[in-house]
Amino acid sequence: MVALITGGILVVARIFRLGFLGDFLSSSVLVGFLTGVVEGAPDPVRWLVLDASTLGDVDYSAGLSFSGLLDYLEHHKVTFALARADSSLLDTLRVYGLDARIPDAHVFANLDDAVAAFRTAPTSA
Repeated sequence: MVALITGGILVVARIFRLGFLGDFLSSSVLVGFLTGVVEGAPDPVRWLVLDASTLGDVDYSAGLSFSGLLDYLEHHKVTFALARADSSLLDTLRVYGLDARIPDAHVFANLDDAVAAFRTAPTSA
């Protein structure tokens, strides 16, 4: 897993091909990692962009963990965005009602588009 923090954006890429968010244990590890990185960042994190290209199916328990991550990020005023999510993952997020918490404007075809959106976003995003 690679996490890059620069100027207020945290980009998480190369989640293991095993489908790291797919089950409760893996998703708990990921959520713990992400909250730790946000808390320990040298500068306040304004956006967290998750490269979803290698995420597998998300089970119900993982969906709950993911919801908890979104709660955490909202509480800390961190904008969450997805990059490279396939339609199957987006469908699963819809089933769990998580799509309502991730605006379409924060779902990107690639990481470059996500970073460009971050750069043009107001600092209070």
